[in-house]
Amino acid sequence: MAALEALCNAEGDTTSLLLKYAGDANAEVRAGAAWALSSVESTAEISPQLIELLRKEPEPDVRWRLYQAVASQKTFDLAPVLELARQETEPEVRLAALNAWAAGCQLAGTPEAVTQFDQSAVAELKRVAISGESAYNRLSAVMCLQRAGTPGSVSALESIAQEATDARVIEAAKNAAKNAAKK
Repeated sequence: MAALEALCNAEGDTTSLLLKYAGDANAEVRAGAAWALSSVESTAEISPQLIELLRKEPEPDVRWRLYQAVASQKTFDLAPVLELARQETEPEVRLAALNAWAAGCQLAGTPEAVTQFDQSAVAELKRVAISGESAYNRLSAVMCLQRAGTPGSVSALESIAQEATDARVIEAAKNAAKNAAKK
């Protein structure tokens, strides 16, 4: 797996090799390849392949990494990511799916994408940021709202800064809301 992860620093475009290993029978190999795909600079459009891998992937850890890889793409079709995000039940994987959705919302920039994110994801992310079961999940929810940068997410960040009890979450929400206001 370390060899796959090292490919993100290799010269040239390694995406086709990484995509091959992202479909391997071994879940650890798939997770390593997906992680590397989230870090590699590529000129190739691989989001359709990543989304197809997500549709087939049974392992939560691999899906988590695949969502990270989708979120790192310069462009992707938001509709299948939204569909897949709605099906996720594992908390960390769902947050990664919502983060990919936030990235796509930011990329698309359409009023429909913004409205859909605000209506479908913001309340859940706010709830997780305030009362999520782990500090990681609470902070991930704040970062997801920041990434989306929608009016609803900025409003949620302001509320989180007032309502949360975790000092790290309060600070992160304040900074995220302040940075969003500068845009």
